Amino acid sequence: MFQNQYFYIGIIIAEAVIIVSLIVANIITKKKNKRYKEMLSQYKRSVREEQLDAKLQNEYHHVDKSISDIEAVPYSVEFHEESKVEPIDAICVHLVYHGNISTKKYVINVMDEAYLGSDKTNKVCINEDEIAGKHLRFMKQSKELYIQNVSEQYRATLLRGKQKYVLTDIPVKVNHGDIIKFKDSTMEIGII
Repeated sequence: MFQNQYFYIGIIIAEAVIIVSLIVANIITKKKNKRYKEMLSQYKRSVREEQLDAKLQNEYHHVDKSISDIEAVPYSVEFHEESKVEPIDAICVHLVYHGNISTKKYVINVMDEAYLGSDKTNKVCINEDEIAGKHLRFMKQSKELYIQNVSEQYRATLLRGKQKYVLTDIPVKVNHGDIIKFKDSTMEIGII
């Protein structure tokens, strides 16, 4: 009879030890999982920051000390705004040019006409290979903005929704939100 009692007591102690072991193992596992999740989120955050840095930083940064850091950055955003004030009846146009390696923003006032091209005498100067010296002409006619292609060497296409118009020397009316497509770049037009 005493042997049966010792046997049952042994079983109860063994079960208690197993239960305590499982509880301790569960607590340790939860702590490890919590630590693992913290380390994983920290790792993801550092990887994301490294990827952002890699996208923003020029890989050739500090390679050639003869070029200043500003000139060495391959992606630049420029904003050009006219300094002189045009008459009230001028059409104010906001242009956003997305080139191969840069984005340039312009605000121009078109009183009668304004030219876009790589020549520095133009109201909008874009120095890219695909842009002619005088490429596009913006005109104001009856309080509306029109555009025409004046370059014989290069063409541009006006995109309006799903419609495409190849620009020629015939003026085309411009609407807010139209996009001009050059060979490898685009320019959004906003009428202010």
